[in-house]
Amino acid sequence: MNISSRLNQLIELEKLNIKDFAEQCDIPYRSMYNYVRGEREPNLEALSKISQTFNVNLNWLITGNGEIFKGVSRELFSVEENQLIEHYRTMPNLIQQAMNKAFEAISK
Repeated sequence: MNISSRLNQLIELEKLNIKDFAEQCDIPYRSMYNYVRGEREPNLEALSKISQTFNVNLNWLITGNGEIFKGVSRELFSVEENQLIEHYRTMPNLIQQAMNKAFEAISK
């Protein structure tokens, strides 16, 4: 399995399409499309953005070794929390930023 296969697996796990996945990572669609198709290898900056955005183990992303996700297991969240995370991840970046500000204001 290569990086493009692992990217495809991650996109499928996140239930996103390439466009939405690229937007959430702040990577141009065409670049992500080329990474997913195996036409280009992602650079370190792109790999880092993917890892940080989706809490993915960078070692797994590059080599295929280790767990896919780092840190917190999704099984620790309730069904409602997982649904919120899924909805949040499918939102465009501008909506995510607005939601972040709203949550900050509400939680004060």
